[in-house]
Amino acid sequence: MSRIPRLSNPPQSANYRPPNTNRPANPNRPPVQGPPRTPGNLNPGVPPQHNQGQAPAMRPSNQQAPALDMNNAATLTHGMNPNFVRPALENGRLSSAYERLGPNGNYHRPADRNGGGALGVYTRAQGVGQDTWRAQGHGVGSNPNNAQLVLNPNLLQNNPNWRASTTDNMGRVPGSTAANQAALPPGNPLQRTRPMWAQQTENGRNQNFNNTVAGTQPHQQNEQVHWQSIPLNNGNLRGILTTSPQTFNQMMQIPGAQPSGLRPPSAGNGIQGLGTVPVGNQRVPVVQAEPNSSQANALKLGGITDSTGHVR
Repeated sequence: MSRIPRLSNPPQSANYRPPNTNRPANPNRPPVQGPPRTPGNLNPGVPPQHNQGQAPAMRPSNQQAPALDMNNAATLTHGMNPNFVRPALENGRLSSAYERLGPNGNYHRPADRNGGGALGVYTRAQGVGQDTWRAQGHGVGSNPNNAQLVLNPNLLQNNPNWRASTTDNMGRVPGSTAANQAALPPGNPLQRTRPMWAQQTENGRNQNFNNTVAGTQPHQQNEQVHWQSIPLNNGNLRGILTTSPQTFNQMMQIPGAQPSGLRPPSAGNGIQGLGTVPVGNQRVPVVQAEPNSSQANALKLGGITDSTGHVR
């Protein structure tokens, strides 16, 4: 009987090899399925169509802001329809609705009208002890057919233009209130709701984030809202997690994608697919796992996080 590498237990298997993110793309590698194509590296860095300008400063406070608890922060994730992954990689960033649609866009959702969804990009933070977070995501953005973009939480320290909440804000920017919202003038989302980004203090933001990543239970109300965009081609994107064969195969249709060629394990809750996609001058792992399996476990087995569960 031929021996099959067991991807679900890499520490005990000498045959397991996580995706090599530094290996150049193989242009001769065929896709998992679909018609032949000409693979090539994506060229991220398309300028935004509609720029929001500089984010407002945070509201001043006499209280000293606590340091961000990066020791407890495992990942940031952004769940998205797989049809939008390739455009995001080609643009080199995740974009707000306003950056994509501009002042004349159709902002029909309450979240768009209230300023959070229209002017920001949402992520969700996972703590290192929150192993019951499902691979398909938790809360907003969770769906077995979505792709979970796994981001380096260090981006929070490198870019101050984000806000954080531990409650359901109904699309309002964290720190703003219903009273703030009632006094907004008419106009497009940038004209109306930009001042809402000046309502949260650094102390409140950092404390909300630290509460989110603490403990062992994932937090249902958990959002970080990033002004206008999140760059992807500077090391922020560390992996893509899929929980359906269709979504994984769709990722492998991205130009320059490389499936690993390893046969998936038959054991439950194991890795069912491995590959990489080019992002900038790096290769980013793509992992397929079962929807209800542990996201933390899938990211470790796929080589996206280290042995302590941190994306770095």
